[in-house]
Amino acid sequence: MGQWCEIRPKTKRKHSWLFAHYYEFPSERADGMWYTAFLFRDADRTAFGIHEILGQSPHQNDLRHMATRVVVDAAYRKSMLSDRPELPKWWKRH
Repeated sequence: MGQWCEIRPKTKRKHSWLFAHYYEFPSERADGMWYTAFLFRDADRTAFGIHEILGQSPHQNDLRHMATRVVVDAAYRKSMLSDRPELPKWWKRH
């Protein structure tokens, strides 16, 4: 029963990327650890990215910095692009 929150990058640069932060509390998980997924997709829903963090909950400011970097740094963005079939399903409601 995790939480889903929109992330807005810090840049004013025009872009077609959407960002979200999905997280689960340790009490919600069998392993008792924080789970965070930094997620992004393009407006056409043809490209999806994810960066997963286990064991800590990053600060919202750090996630906004990651979103900004995805917008401005193509190599960084490419390193997180994924063809995992569940990603379009996760975004279906958002």
